[in-house]
Parts: sequence; structure tokens; C-alpha cells
Amino acid sequence: MKNLNSTAKTMDTVFNVLEILAKIAFVGIIVGLIIIAVGFAFDLDPDRLGTGYGTIEVGSLELQLAENAIPNKKLILLQVAVEMVASLFVAFIIIRFIRCIRSILQPMMDGTPFFQGVGRKLKTLAIYCFILGAAVNVV
Repeated sequence: MKNLNSTAKTMDTVFNVLEILAKIAFVGIIVGLIIIAVGFAFDLDPDRLGTGYGTIEVGSLELQLAENAIPNKKLILLQVAVEMVASLFVAFIIIRFIRCIRSILQPMMDGTPFFQGVGRKLKTLAIYCFILGAAVNVV
């Protein structure tokens, strides 16, 4: 039982760090969306918000597009915003997923691994896993 407690505490520490990193990513995505929204609201030049509209990078290969072949920069920013909203949803589910894992580990740290509510939490974890898998495939 002592090994179970120490393993659960170690895993809880790891998942706590992962939760903090996921929250940082969540906030970073929100900041990026705010920057894009401000750019659209004040009709800023897309070159002030980002660069690289005329290049395509594939690994170490970088292709320069001709000036007339560059797509509409505002459309690119809109596509990035849509991807960021989807990523925001994924980050939210990841945070909930990690919290669920930590709530499962809590009874193990207390020395009661067969706590009555763990089965329900495992079912919730499975639902989060399903939603996360579908959301990542959509993104």
C-alpha cells in the first residue's frame, strides 16, 4: 500500500505540471485570438499581425510564392482564428481530462484505491477520451 501511495503522489505531481502547462497553452490561445480579433476590429494590416504569408515551409525546404499567388492575408488570419478556436476546445478538454485523472489519483494517495466514486470518474474519463480523440481529428 505504501508503494501505491508514493506512486500516486508522483503521478499526481506529474499531472499537476501537465495541467499547469495546459492552462498556459489555453491562455496563450486566448491571447492569440484576442490579437487576431483586435486586428480585424481595427482593420490592421495583416503584416503587422504575422509574417510568412508568401512562404510555404516543408521541413527544411522553404518555397517562396509569387506576389500574385499569395492568398488573401485576412482569409489566412480567419483560418488561423478558426483553428485556434478548435485548439481552445481541445485545450479545455485536456484540462478537464487531467483534472479527472487527478481526482482518480486522490483516493489512491489517501490509501483507499477502491473508493466508491472511482468507477464513475473512470466513466467520465472515458467520455473525455472519446471527445478528445474526436476533437483532435477535427483539428
